[in-house]
Amino acid sequence: MINKLSTKLNQIIKTAFVCFIIFVNPALSYAQAWELKENKNGVKVYTREVPGSDCDEFKGEVTVKTNLASLINIMDDFKNYPNWAYNCTYAEKVKKVSVSEGYAYSVLKTPWPVTDRDLVVHYVITQNPKTKVVTLKMDGVKGFVPDKGNVRMTYLKGFYQFTPIKNGYVQIVYQVHSDPAGSVPTSVVNSFVEDTPFNTLLNLKNKVENPKFVKTYRKEIVEF
Repeated sequence: MINKLSTKLNQIIKTAFVCFIIFVNPALSYAQAWELKENKNGVKVYTREVPGSDCDEFKGEVTVKTNLASLINIMDDFKNYPNWAYNCTYAEKVKKVSVSEGYAYSVLKTPWPVTDRDLVVHYVITQNPKTKVVTLKMDGVKGFVPDKGNVRMTYLKGFYQFTPIKNGYVQIVYQVHSDPAGSVPTSVVNSFVEDTPFNTLLNLKNKVENPKFVKTYRKEIVEF
């Protein structure tokens, strides 16, 4: 009798614990499993469905040989985004809050007859003092830049994460969920969520591993 009561009590406690975890972190209650879509040239791309959204979330991963500061300096050089960020035709910093925070505007090329998209993101760069992992968090915002004839995207949540590993390598994770706004064919959306992380990370890898690339440094970024 006592054993049965003990077993039942343990089940109740476990159920209550799971409910508590879901309550304090709702994302766990609907997070979907990642599905591998691409794995070549050192770049892996995953996507997953997001309940309530017509657009999948994507995650790209690649490992490159360079230092943390060089990567952050590339991220902070918005005018050069068209040279490596897939489908980006224009980018600029529209407001600097600090060396690690600001607002940036970019224009994204889309296949005809879909109208090009643009967006403004609020970005924040942080570094974990123990692990030295650097995260660049991005959130789409309204305002800052007047309408320029493109379709304005206002919802975007994502990040770049740079994790230093041994022998001078850095693992990059690029993860984003966004809403392209307006009417966009499913084929275009599917192409975006797979091609964007793959080509962006491949271009970034080729850029920093080019023999002519010169490493740079930032005083606020601590190297591993």
